[in-house]
Amino acid sequence: MTRFLNVLFLFSLTVILFACSEDDPIHNPLITKALVVQDLQLQDRSNADNPSDIEVRFQAPEQSSKVDRFGLFFAQTEDTALVTAKKIGKLSAKQRMIVKNDQQEYTVRLQAHQTDMLGKPFDASQSYVLYVASIGTYRRVPFIVTTSSTPFQLSEELLVETLVRDFPASDGLYVTDDGTIIASDFEAFDATSGIGLGTTVFAVTPEGAVSDKATGFVAPMGGGADRQGNFYFTHESAEGRHRHGHCESGGDGADGKVIRVSPDGSTIEIATLPGWPSGVAVDGNDNIYVANFTGPFLHKITPDGTISVVAQDNRLLGCVGIDTDGDGNIMTANFYDGSFYRVDVGTGAVTLIAKIPDLTEFFAIGYMTVFEGDIYATGIGENKIFKVTIDGQVNTLAGTGANGSRDGLLADATFSNPNGIAADTARRRLYISQFGERALRFIQF
Repeated sequence: MTRFLNVLFLFSLTVILFACSEDDPIHNPLITKALVVQDLQLQDRSNADNPSDIEVRFQAPEQSSKVDRFGLFFAQTEDTALVTAKKIGKLSAKQRMIVKNDQQEYTVRLQAHQTDMLGKPFDASQSYVLYVASIGTYRRVPFIVTTSSTPFQLSEELLVETLVRDFPASDGLYVTDDGTIIASDFEAFDATSGIGLGTTVFAVTPEGAVSDKATGFVAPMGGGADRQGNFYFTHESAEGRHRHGHCESGGDGADGKVIRVSPDGSTIEIATLPGWPSGVAVDGNDNIYVANFTGPFLHKITPDGTISVVAQDNRLLGCVGIDTDGDGNIMTANFYDGSFYRVDVGTGAVTLIAKIPDLTEFFAIGYMTVFEGDIYATGIGENKIFKVTIDGQVNTLAGTGANGSRDGLLADATFSNPNGIAADTARRRLYISQFGERALRFIQF
């Protein structure tokens, strides 16, 4: 299903009042307007190829105590003449959604299996009218009063949207199988200490509720999880945080830690690595791979704790974003110059996939993720999101380049130093954190 965003005005009113027999309707204009839902709005929230995209918002009627429930259904524009009391009364559970009248304002998603009022599956190429029927009894007389939207057809444009404003995290993101977003918070960079001021890793529900997952660390970065539900991230050792200004080669003794957070919330240090370990990826065999911000290394940690250097290449110095591809290789992106590499974990061979030209030096690519066979990356200094194909083609996916947090069409939206990025593969959603104006953004495919 493609996407659209429209606020719909009250277009038409169909009033059907019936008593004991549908053949003997009672028309009572005194209750008509009072029983119509108000401020009917429609928004397509994703591209799920079914009606679960459609979010309906409305306010209860003035005399809402007379309404027992609301029925939500839609009809193709060519079928709107068939909307009658008799037809509404016979709609099946697949043809309409029933909402109990127990609130003043409603935000409702239609059901994925819902058909139109004639039982036809949703067709994104067709134009529809959505109806919200107020159903109840007035002075012991049953009634149905319907409020209809303007006709709509779904747009083919994707949108950038905001899940959490004033988001507390600014760094790497990871999405678990149940849709929870885990976000590390590097925080602002402190020139005196030479490290970020963040201390916490957060968990975020798909609905946007934020809670602490692990806290008490020094500038946590990156993140990945194994099949047992253990989560891994990196942070700085307390003794090393003042030394990174002298760690351009990664070999002067400064180091960082890899931390494991168990499903019960307990944390343990599983490795100390030289340089500035940054991004984390976990493969299908629970091997952990760690990129390095100030060292030319790609490290591997096996499930039994064995640490090895998979690759050592000067081109890897400055890599932060890291993920695995479908063939077991490591994909990584360089924060300094915008280069993307494939690392063969068997041989250690490093191959350039692409380099995005004209990026801000030393502030080029934040993180990256592999999603449906392509690489998506944050242009942290450019305020853009990039798509890089495996064969090296580069395109701007979203962002004008201006610094901001404006939602909207991909080409019109703005980002504020986008940094972390991760894919919810089951729900086909990309999440993005921001190092500038704090927010958790997303693009629904």
